[in-house]
Amino acid sequence: MKKIMLIDEFKLVNYAGGIEQVVCGFANDFVRRGYEVTLVSLDREKGVPFFPLDERVSFINLCYDVGGLYFTPAYFWSKLKKEILRLFYGPSLVSKGKRVRDPKKEYYYNEFRRRLGLAIEKMNPDVIITSGATSTVIVLEIIKKMENCTNGTSMYLVNSRPIVISTCHTDARNAIEHMDKRQYQALREASCVTVLMQSYVEQMKRIGISDVYWMPNAVHQVFFDRKADLSVCHHKIVW
Repeated sequence: MKKIMLIDEFKLVNYAGGIEQVVCGFANDFVRRGYEVTLVSLDREKGVPFFPLDERVSFINLCYDVGGLYFTPAYFWSKLKKEILRLFYGPSLVSKGKRVRDPKKEYYYNEFRRRLGLAIEKMNPDVIITSGATSTVIVLEIIKKMENCTNGTSMYLVNSRPIVISTCHTDARNAIEHMDKRQYQALREASCVTVLMQSYVEQMKRIGISDVYWMPNAVHQVFFDRKADLSVCHHKIVW
C-alpha cells in the first residue's frame, strides 16, 4: 500500500481556513482510494483538525507527538527576545525597509524541521504533499540530509526517495512575487507543482518550473433534491 504524507505548515487544529479544508479533503479522499495517509502539522494548541477526518487518516501534531517537549526554556527565551525587538522596531519588526529576524518564528521552523525529519524517517512515505513553498524547502532539505547520512543512524534509502508535490493554494503571481531564492529552487526540484487556475501554469513555467499542473479546489456537490422549499419557510433577520 502506498503511503502518503500531507503536510500543513500552518495552523490546523480547530482552524477553519481554506487550506485546512482542502488538506483534510485530500486526506479523506486518498484514504478512501486505498492509500495509507498521514496528516502532519505543528500546532501549539492541543486537539484535532476543525474539518472532519476519516478515522483511517492518521493525524500527527509534531508539537506533542514527535520530538519531545516543545515549550522549552529556549522557546520562552525566543518569545522574550521577540518582545524586546518589538520595542525597537515595532510590531512588524521592520528596520529601514527590511524585516528583522523573528526569534520566535525561527524557533518554530527549527523545531518544525527537526520534528518533521523524525516523522519522515519513521514513516518513510512514498509521496509527500506540502502546503506551500516553505514546507517544500524544508522537506527537500530533510530528504537530502537523510540521503547523505553516513553514520548508519538513518534507515532512509536513496532508492526510496519520495515523490514531493508542492501545492500553491493562492494566486501564483502573488506567490512568485514573495518567493526567495531557496523557495524558487525548491519548487524547481519538486516532482511537480500544482496551482489553482489554468492561467497560473504559464506563470510558474516562466520562472523555470517545468512540471506544473492545474488542479482547482474540490467543491462539494449540492443536489437539487436537497434544496430548501423557501415557499414554506419564514426567516427572521436579527440586526
